[in-house]
Amino acid sequence: MKKKSLNNYKICRSIKSRVLEFRKKDTVEYYNKSSKKGRYDWIDVAKAIAMIFIFLGHWKSERIGDFAYSFHLQLFFLVSGFFALHMQKDTFMQMIKKLLKRIIIPLFLWATISYIILNLDSPDAMSGLIDLFLKTGEVQPNYWFLPALLVCSIVYWVLAKVIRRPWIIVLMCYFLNILLGKDSFIHLPFDIQSYFKMFPLYYWFELDRFFTWGFWYALGAASLPLFVQFIEGIDSTNKKYKYISNIIGWGSIALTIFIFLHHSHFNFINKVPFFKTNYIIVSAITIITAVFYLSYFLKDSTYLNKIGKNTMIFIGIEFILHSYIAITLSQSFNLGIYNFVDSLSLITYTFLTIAIIMLFIDPINKFFPVLNGKERKR
Repeated sequence: MKKKSLNNYKICRSIKSRVLEFRKKDTVEYYNKSSKKGRYDWIDVAKAIAMIFIFLGHWKSERIGDFAYSFHLQLFFLVSGFFALHMQKDTFMQMIKKLLKRIIIPLFLWATISYIILNLDSPDAMSGLIDLFLKTGEVQPNYWFLPALLVCSIVYWVLAKVIRRPWIIVLMCYFLNILLGKDSFIHLPFDIQSYFKMFPLYYWFELDRFFTWGFWYALGAASLPLFVQFIEGIDSTNKKYKYISNIIGWGSIALTIFIFLHHSHFNFINKVPFFKTNYIIVSAITIITAVFYLSYFLKDSTYLNKIGKNTMIFIGIEFILHSYIAITLSQSFNLGIYNFVDSLSLITYTFLTIAIIMLFIDPINKFFPVLNGKERKR
């Protein structure tokens, strides 16, 4: 009996020490001090894979579309959150200056360019261009991601300054997500989005987007060390560390394949809103883990790295190609890929779109780097 009590005491002490260690490490200061500076190639490759699935998801293939939307945007917000805590060293104005260069100016320019190209024959083109940035609901469909990212960056910066505990922020954003996000399971007696849309510059500050995407952004900020440990363990000399990382990697791939092939079998989950909301989160994390695992083995791919390092250009040009240029080319040259419900057709079209955009990357980075959120090299 005494031996059992002693073992229970040791277990409690161990749990307590782990909790205290976690609390000590769960601070903005610790993350900034312990995080490595530099660029991870596997992150760029993961962004490239997500970008490919964004392109695929914009067409009307039910299976591929459902699968793409189950993780690609979540991955982008999570990866954006990877670097959120580094901005805590900046003042508010320094942070806004960075966002101005990386998000606001490229968004303004791409939205203007796409509007002009797609409305050349419109007699009210100029008045419509002004409305594009001032009126609620005028946002170009494919660019909504950038204002949402802008809001997540600013709100998270404020939260991290006040709360200073990344995982507490994740927990808070999780409850906001399941209560007020787009997949929330509670239906409020009023439309909360309508209140936010009364804001004069709703186009630039889509505040209600934070309820959904703020969770993924916050999760990225808190989980970067965990994902780095997972990736570094794949080829670790520590056999136990290596074994665990590869088990997690292969397990996530197996579950991802199962989710893709049997997504319709989970319809019973949709009948219970709470389970549906959390299933969406868990399945997205599973697929993202699988993408990161595959990205490690593809990290030396020149093309994937180039896509991942230039996602702003892909976001900007794809809307134009999707709406006008690529379809015109397809019809002019009779490429025979009009059936975008057919998987082979939309995959062919997606990679044709990527090939066209790749031609613009070097000229834009050389002559107009502002379109990619960068400054011209001197």
